Amino acid sequence: MAGRHLDLFPARPILDDFTGLADGSAEISVRTCLRNSLICSLGAVAGVLIPCSLTAYAFAKIGFAGRNLLFPLMIGTLLLPYHAPLIPQYVMFQKMQLINSYVPLAGEVPRHADLLRLPDGAVHAAPPGELDEAARIDGCGHLRIYWSIGEKARACVLSTMETIAAQPNGFVRGSGLYDLDTRRFAVADTPKVEVSHRSAVFGIDELCAELIDLVDMPESEQAYYDYCRWFNATRAEQKARYGSDFGTLPVFQGHSRLDAYAAVRTGDTALAQRDRDKFHHSDGYRETAPWRTERISGPAALVEGSEAAWISTDDTALHGLAAVENLAPLGDKMP
Repeated sequence: MAGRHLDLFPARPILDDFTGLADGSAEISVRTCLRNSLICSLGAVAGVLIPCSLTAYAFAKIGFAGRNLLFPLMIGTLLLPYHAPLIPQYVMFQKMQLINSYVPLAGEVPRHADLLRLPDGAVHAAPPGELDEAARIDGCGHLRIYWSIGEKARACVLSTMETIAAQPNGFVRGSGLYDLDTRRFAVADTPKVEVSHRSAVFGIDELCAELIDLVDMPESEQAYYDYCRWFNATRAEQKARYGSDFGTLPVFQGHSRLDAYAAVRTGDTALAQRDRDKFHHSDGYRETAPWRTERISGPAALVEGSEAAWISTDDTALHGLAAVENLAPLGDKMP
């Protein structure tokens, strides 16, 4: 060896190893290896998805006796190391005469740790009980509720979030074609600027805040942060970002809670300052409001009494909502 010269590249390249690849090794063909891999992966997915979701539904929706005892007991199995059930599992498969079969191969991945990931989140993120009650009135049992409400509702939410985030301008697009069969928005080819104040009036902030906490979808999360950041921005700032401003929009005081939410989630102190300014010095209720009632009588009213004509039901609702949602995350920064 001392006198031989070693080259990085062979002098006579051959392809014998590649031509023999399909034959496999140790008398096991590549086709058999691929089939085993397919069975293992599909079995693992089914072995995790089906029992996990069913177990999650049972713990979240069925008030059976001993639920509060069994759930922490199941959580406690996470303390078991991977090797602890290895020998008992082999003995079990041997007694069931399943050695050298596909059953242990497919059942190896879905273990106790995976089984516990869904129930813990599902107990806190289960669909509202009103949907279950309505389904029971229509004659649905637990399996029908699980399939029709739980999984399909979740898929509907995820596909909607995904296609909103995929729009060229995200939430700023405002509207689009929605397929009721696939529960997906048609993703536009060209950007469009369309914003309505009614989105936040009817709860987009509360809805998106809850979804962001429950669903790990960074694209949707960032799209909503952009909506919060630019709604209360100046027209010049909006035009610089999107090529067009949002037009004349009302209820900036109510929308100040969007600034508060985005400020806390992104750590942007400028948004926190703008939140305070919009809440105190934009529209809605301000310090310069009359803050008093006036006596009225006929013919303006059938019954004599007091009136505060400057009060609006919409302004009152949004002022209260914004006050709560501003003070909760930014109480130390609000005067």
